[in-house]
Amino acid sequence: MKKFIVAILTVCTLCTTVFASSLPNSVREYKENNNTYMVKTYEVADGTENSFERELVTKFKDGFKIYELDNISKSGGTALISREETQIKVVETDSDKIEDVIPLFPSEIEYLEDDEYYGTLVLDTSSIVTTKVSDGSYYKKYNITDRVEYRNYSKNDMDKIPKTRVKNGITMYLVSVDWKVQNTEMVGNSQVPVSYIAIANYKGTGTQKIEGEKKYTSSATYTGIIEKTEVNPYEYEVTYIKTADYTVLVIVSGVMCTIGVILIIVGLIQNISRKNKKKKTNINNTRRFY
Repeated sequence: MKKFIVAILTVCTLCTTVFASSLPNSVREYKENNNTYMVKTYEVADGTENSFERELVTKFKDGFKIYELDNISKSGGTALISREETQIKVVETDSDKIEDVIPLFPSEIEYLEDDEYYGTLVLDTSSIVTTKVSDGSYYKKYNITDRVEYRNYSKNDMDKIPKTRVKNGITMYLVSVDWKVQNTEMVGNSQVPVSYIAIANYKGTGTQKIEGEKKYTSSATYTGIIEKTEVNPYEYEVTYIKTADYTVLVIVSGVMCTIGVILIIVGLIQNISRKNKKKKTNINNTRRFY
């Protein structure tokens, strides 16, 4: 009976010692090997995990069930993420010789494509490819002209003038004709032209090849590992095991308390009744005496 009373007092005076102020994101309960477990999941900001662990609940009461800390698992947090990066650089060169091209590429370059990742990329000399983009020559146009005299024309007839003329392999075209008197005769008192000279003007366009320096482009591949630091919250999965369950005991103790109260009340009523009967008896005895 004494042990039973102690158990009841334990249930009545049990307090939960709670040290963590964080509320769980989720709570689940499961049974395994005749044990009952409760799992609470927390999200903890990076940098606060130490204080969270110090203030973590180690024992608590859920209704009339007692749970104690069994296991803590931790995941997430700050992570270093890395990946392989490849970049191609292109430069203009005046030579296609590998010994002239290699010095144009630095042996290493810093990765600067974005602000999150950082790292060094290394030149792969075997990847260098040089392509000729120009042989250095170009063509220039120029104009050519010529003046030719055609004699002994009886009249200034354009139909008899050649419309084209070739000079240095270039075809020129007639653009104008100037006429001059070649011979005259006296007819009456006047000099009359009897023959003419045609001065023909020709013009054409030629093309000249100008030699220059050859031009090349060279490309090279850089490869390396780039990294970034990603700050994520920690996820804690805290597992508690049920160590005691006073649900039935509380029900029984409640019933017993109720019965005890009833018995006390009944006892009080009976005690009052006995006192009243005794008082009446004393009054009757006093009357008989007189």
